[in-house]
Amino acid sequence: MKTTLEYIHLKVESLFKVSCLTPRRIVAVVLIVAAGWLLSACTGSARIVGDNSSQTEVRQESPAAIKQEQGESKDAVDNDTAEVPERDLRRVDSQGAVEVVISPTSTLAEAGALLFFEVSMNTHSVDLSMDLAGLSTLEIGDGVRIPAVYWSGGSGHHVAGQLGFPNQFSESAAAVDGIGQLTLTIRGVDADERVFTWQITEIQ
Repeated sequence: MKTTLEYIHLKVESLFKVSCLTPRRIVAVVLIVAAGWLLSACTGSARIVGDNSSQTEVRQESPAAIKQEQGESKDAVDNDTAEVPERDLRRVDSQGAVEVVISPTSTLAEAGALLFFEVSMNTHSVDLSMDLAGLSTLEIGDGVRIPAVYWSGGSGHHVAGQLGFPNQFSESAAAVDGIGQLTLTIRGVDADERVFTWQITEIQ
């Protein structure tokens, strides 16, 4: 079987052997030569690629695989930089007609001369104008009770303020050793007593 180039060569020779070259035949010759040139160029390019044994292998992946790999990388970064959620230190007592919510305002290490607790009291029927400092004590460990010395709340049915106790941990961190928990007790707010407890490790 004759190759493409040999066929084109014979075709051109047959056209030139004709005694009279008309414009139509000249155009046909030009088109045949151009087609042969294009075919030879394409064949040569394909041969170069096929014969190149040192050509670097190209890794091809589907879009789904690429997205999955990128997603895994993002998840790894997110896991490394994710912050540990803070503990919820709020304690709630809903006895009687008054709901009392209390939470420490700082850690023991950050507290100054007074250890403060944020207090919120809500009701629809009880007057909350009492001095909460006179009704509250803080028990540290086994049997050490400290009365509150500060209350900033007001009066009405929705009262919020800070309840302060002398900070027994301000002089030395060693004072925390051996203490299991803190217990804050409020008496006489539409209930005999309300007890709120924190493990010492939660607020160190």
